[in-house]
Amino acid sequence: EQAAGLVAQATARLGADDVRAVQLCAQAIALAPSSSEAFLVRSKAHLNIYRRDNAAIDWRDRAIRDAKRAAFMNPRSWRCFLQRSRVLCAASAFDEGFLDLATAEALAKTDLDGETEHETAFAIEDQRGRLQLEATKVMKANGAPEERYMWKLVDAVTTLDKALRLKPDAADTLNNRGVAYFEARNYELAMENFERALHHEPINDRALSNRALVHRMRKQLVAAHASLSAALALNPASAISHNNLGCIERDLGRRATALNLFSKAVEMDPLYLQAATNRNVMLSEFRQPVPIAPACDVPLPGAPSGPGR
Repeated sequence: EQAAGLVAQATARLGADDVRAVQLCAQAIALAPSSSEAFLVRSKAHLNIYRRDNAAIDWRDRAIRDAKRAAFMNPRSWRCFLQRSRVLCAASAFDEGFLDLATAEALAKTDLDGETEHETAFAIEDQRGRLQLEATKVMKANGAPEERYMWKLVDAVTTLDKALRLKPDAADTLNNRGVAYFEARNYELAMENFERALHHEPINDRALSNRALVHRMRKQLVAAHASLSAALALNPASAISHNNLGCIERDLGRRATALNLFSKAVEMDPLYLQAATNRNVMLSEFRQPVPIAPACDVPLPGAPSGPGR
């Protein structure tokens, strides 16, 4: 009972204080080493931390280990396999992520594991859309022809539409759909989705950062700067937002500030190639000015809402 109480406290802190949630789950595991729920909740907390700071690879790896441990100890829980799908998606292991999602969907048909049918259906469609979107973004980044990845974006939007019919106020899902439209260069619908996400969750830093990208495409640099500054105030650990704000500063002619922001992004995440490229572009401009604009990046979904959170 004491372990269950600690897990309940950790669950209540997810998204608000994930470090404390990890600590509470560790205490619960010490009391009940076979508690699949404790490992499941700790995996969610680890993943939340990683999604706010993509340089924290060890947190992502801990999330994967805990999700696998939870599913091993409770192989009939759709929620455990849904979490495995989420952490594998974060590691770009999309094929495995789709397989675990299929397992979660099959298990949910026989046992909802304490959740409502409506919430379960939303969680599964939301994760399917996330997988489709992130896999397509990687495909596009790897140079796939437009005719290939564009149809994948259509699939992602169709799936996210299904999720939003079940839960119209899901801010992260709206943000994801906005990202899909942005990748398809439909900036009007992208902005509409980012604005709707912020209407339901004004502190969604990814939606703020993404909205700034649309402002930049429209040459609304002051609005873009304000939106990105707000995103960084909410999540100072975001290397992507530092990179994107550097792009805006460069557009505004403030090259020294832009260089500092790109350098900060690289310092935060040494594997962040876009920020490193932008930093090198700025260094070359200082040596011999050339009209090469640095490129923004699109933050992908944050911690999900609903029963799988």
